[in-house]
Amino acid sequence: MALVMLLVLVVFAACDDSETSETAVWKNGEMYVVEGSEGAQQAGTHAKNWEVAHTDVQPDETMNAQQLIIYYRNGRADGLQTELVAGKELAPEALIEALARHNIVSIDTKVQKFERLEEQEGVILKLELSKAFAEYLKTMGESSEEVVMAALVNTFLHNFQAYGLQLTVEGQVLETRYASYEEALLFQGIDL
Repeated sequence: MALVMLLVLVVFAACDDSETSETAVWKNGEMYVVEGSEGAQQAGTHAKNWEVAHTDVQPDETMNAQQLIIYYRNGRADGLQTELVAGKELAPEALIEALARHNIVSIDTKVQKFERLEEQEGVILKLELSKAFAEYLKTMGESSEEVVMAALVNTFLHNFQAYGLQLTVEGQVLETRYASYEEALLFQGIDL
């Protein structure tokens, strides 16, 4: 019953046509939803003012139920929405597999290495992906790349209750035509 209610809430949030934009950010291991770009700055993040479909599922509830929250492009192609999926365990490979089903990563993208580190700001994830991910990004325009990166980052940060994600490809900094991803990436929304 709770799962059905959660899905109804996610559908309503995804269909909301209100003019207010929310930005969800992680700070000290907790997710905050703030209004507009000024609110994001007040929360102490560098996240863009992107629309994120709101979900009432908290990461600890998700992990106890062995269910994962996956972020992907919404139907209007102007933001992200979430999907609750069953997982055998919380593992980076399971998240990548679920993201591939939504075309956020290519089906041949593999996790090379994954670490979860406690730092002063909070938990930082270090994720190394295969070359296939960089090749997949090369096929995209700037806005599509932003969606892919936001969905990937949000999925990992939400499920692992982390503050930031340091992403590499084959041990190297990920660089594309549009960005160099040297810094740890924070929870993001999307503004297309």
